[in-house]
Amino acid sequence: MMITQAKPFVEKIFGKEARKRKGFSTTIISKAFDKQKHKCLVCKTKFTKFDITKKYYTVHHKVGKTSINTLANCEILCLKCNRKKREKRIGKK
Repeated sequence: MMITQAKPFVEKIFGKEARKRKGFSTTIISKAFDKQKHKCLVCKTKFTKFDITKKYYTVHHKVGKTSINTLANCEILCLKCNRKKREKRIGKK
């Protein structure tokens, strides 16, 4: 699939909001880690420096709107909890 074809495909599947998606700034992510005391918001597993540098976490938008990149909308989850949350949202068990 060519890049020019990908934009309409993404928009068709995820809506126009998907094209506007921007990630959280490193400042917001750092503040979220501090706010959560370097723990997963769901299971409270503590992230080590190794976990953080190797990206064993995911940054999640609480309200689902990916265009709202504020600290209040940012939560840090371990990969396991993020997978469970995503599966629950799409109806898998």
